[in-house]
Amino acid sequence: MDSRMIRQILDFNKKAFDDSFNVVITVQENAEKMTRIFWEKSSFIPEEGKKMVEDWAHTYRNGLEEFRTSVDERFKLVENYLLSATDQMESSFNTVVKSAGQKKPAESQPAKKVAADLKAASSRKPSVKKEKISRKKTDK
Repeated sequence: MDSRMIRQILDFNKKAFDDSFNVVITVQENAEKMTRIFWEKSSFIPEEGKKMVEDWAHTYRNGLEEFRTSVDERFKLVENYLLSATDQMESSFNTVVKSAGQKKPAESQPAKKVAADLKAASSRKPSVKKEKISRKKTDK
């Protein structure tokens, strides 16, 4: 994989996360609006209850912001890691290709023996001739 492909994959995943997270935020904001409308119309909810729910909504919003910040930082870490790993793999690959072009490695003795055995085995004829066995019932 080259760095362009990795960057495209990361960008796609980042965009998918951002879009999904924005949907969560929109749902949360609409739920807050509906709750506020309900509070304003109802007289039987005490002020302490309204304050408690308002504090809960504020804590939830702060948690969402912290979560988004954390995920953004992790995306950056993953991007840096994958891009540096890709660069290292490409440079290692290029080194191997260059060294392979300069000298041809000698074939090892076991590899020569295996090749000779395969050649000999393919030239032999089967020593046992198989007979077809009839599966028909015989009268006894």
